Amino acid sequence: GKTTVAFGLAAVAATSGERVLLIEADMRQAALELVVPPPPVGLSSVLEGGADLLEAVSAVEVSTGADASGTVDVVHAGSASPDPTRLLESERMIELLDEVEREHGLVLIDTPPASVLPDAIPLVGRVEGVVVVARLGRDRREDLGELCDRLRALNAPVIGAVANFAAAPDESYFEYIRA
Repeated sequence: GKTTVAFGLAAVAATSGERVLLIEADMRQAALELVVPPPPVGLSSVLEGGADLLEAVSAVEVSTGADASGTVDVVHAGSASPDPTRLLESERMIELLDEVEREHGLVLIDTPPASVLPDAIPLVGRVEGVVVVARLGRDRREDLGELCDRLRALNAPVIGAVANFAAAPDESYFEYIRA
């Protein structure tokens, strides 16, 4: 769900005219390839020094269906790394973020679940905002409370939350709109 939310946010921003980059920083369980086919090179190769960032960027055309279209630049996670936390807190990651921030109006980073893995923590001090994505019916209130406490302790700039996998509303509720 978090990857779909990240891609959706990127697509909306791109169709609004923003230059957008989505970085998949979940090198343990990459899921973006289910949405967008990956190139042979990913973030892990770039951070390990085996590839240039330009080799890892894919341009993806997106549309909202109402004559609004745009392009999302995407960097897939790449091959699994034995120590993704080390890569994400590396000097190369800081340089990469500085580089992409100069070229893109919005940079979104899809991280592993921060309530489970420490991989996202090094990035908290480098971002202007954090959006927490929680899956209804699976993520426990206590775990989310602990995550909020951890983010507060890190002075994380939390700008919102998404409750994902909510049940669809009853269609009859919208009948009055169609009249």
